[in-house]
Amino acid sequence: MGRQMNGADLPTLTRRFWLDWGRIRSGIAHCSGLVLRAEAPPVPRRRIAARMPHRRSTSPSTWGPFTTLMGRMRRRLRCGGVSADAQQRAFRRLLRSPARSLLRDGSDDVASAVALTIEQGAHDPSGASPMGEVVLAGAGPGDPELLTIGARAILADADIVFHDALVAPEVLRMCGPQTLLVDAGKRSGRRSATQADINDAMITAARAGHLVVRLKGGDPFLFGRGGEEVAALRRAGVPVRVIPGVSAALAVPAAAGIPVTHRGVAASVAVVTGHWAGGDLSHLEGLARSVDTLVVLMPAELEEIAQRLAAVVGPGRPAALVSNATTAAQRVIRAPLGGIAAAARTAQVEPPSTLVVGEVVDVLSKAWGASLDEAAVPAGALASPG
Repeated sequence: MGRQMNGADLPTLTRRFWLDWGRIRSGIAHCSGLVLRAEAPPVPRRRIAARMPHRRSTSPSTWGPFTTLMGRMRRRLRCGGVSADAQQRAFRRLLRSPARSLLRDGSDDVASAVALTIEQGAHDPSGASPMGEVVLAGAGPGDPELLTIGARAILADADIVFHDALVAPEVLRMCGPQTLLVDAGKRSGRRSATQADINDAMITAARAGHLVVRLKGGDPFLFGRGGEEVAALRRAGVPVRVIPGVSAALAVPAAAGIPVTHRGVAASVAVVTGHWAGGDLSHLEGLARSVDTLVVLMPAELEEIAQRLAAVVGPGRPAALVSNATTAAQRVIRAPLGGIAAAARTAQVEPPSTLVVGEVVDVLSKAWGASLDEAAVPAGALASPG
C-alpha cells in the first residue's frame, strides 16, 4: 500500500513522486501470464496486471504491438538524453492513453501519433511537466471485490490518491507502492481539510504533471460532492474525468437481501442523505408519501428520521438498518419503523449505516419464513434474513 499522509499536510503536495518500474530480466519478463518483449521498456507489473482482470482469457497478442510501440519510444528517449524521471512520466502517460485501444482496432498510425505527441512532451527543454489529470473514481460500498475494473486500473497508475475516510484499507492496497495517499475524509468533531483545500491540492498536483485520483465511497456523483469538484477543476483548466462506482444506495439493500423494487410490492424508489444541510428533514416526509421504497444514506439522526417517516407512512412500515455493508462486519437490523431506532440502540449498531423503509424489507423474509431479528451477513453474500 502507498504512503500515508494526513489531510492537514495538503499544502506539501508540490513534491513529486514516481514509481519504480522494475526490470526485465534475461530479455523476457512474465507479467500475469503476459510475455513482455525485451525491446519494451520496464513496464510496471502492477499496472499491467490491473488492466488484465481476466488473465487467462487475455491473449499476449493484445499487448504485443503496444509493448513494441513503447519500446521504440524508450529507445528514442534514451538516445535523446531524456532524464529517467521524464521517461517514466512519458511511459505512464502512454499506458493511460488510448494507444492500446487504437492498436487493437487497427489504427496503428493514430496510435503512433499519440505516442509521438507524448514523446515530444518529454523532450521539452524547459523541463516543465505536462499537465496531469484528475480522475474521480467510486470505491464502491466497502467490499474490494465490488471495485470496478476501471477503478482498479487507475489506482494502480495513480501518483496521488485523495481518499475518503470510509474507503477500506483493502481498496487502498490496490494503489502502487509509491503512490502518495492523502486522507481527505471529513469526520465529525475532528480537524479535516476543507473542500476548498482539497480542490486546491488536486489542482496543484495535476499542474505538476501528476495523475491524481479522488477516491470516493460508493459513486462520486451521489452525495459525494463530485459535481462541485469537477466544476472547480474545469474552472482551473485541469483535465478531469469520472469513473462511476457501485453505489451504496443499491448495493447495501441488495447485500442485506432487500430488493428495492419487487413486482406487485414496490415500483418506485428514492434515495436521500441523512445529512441534510441545516438539519432540515422536512423533505423526507414528501419523499415518503411519493415512493414505495425509501433509502436513507448515513442516517445520523436515526430517531428523528424514523419519527418523521412514521408520522407519514405509519409506525408499522417495515424498516431495516444495515451497517458496514458488504464487509465481514455487516449487520442487519429489521424492525417496524416505529421501533427501528430503539432496536439499533439495543444492538449497538455503529456507522456507517443505511436505512431502508418499505414493504420490500420483508418481501424475501416472508418468502423464506424468517423472523425480523438481527441477521449477520458475510461480505459479498446475499443476506439470509434471520
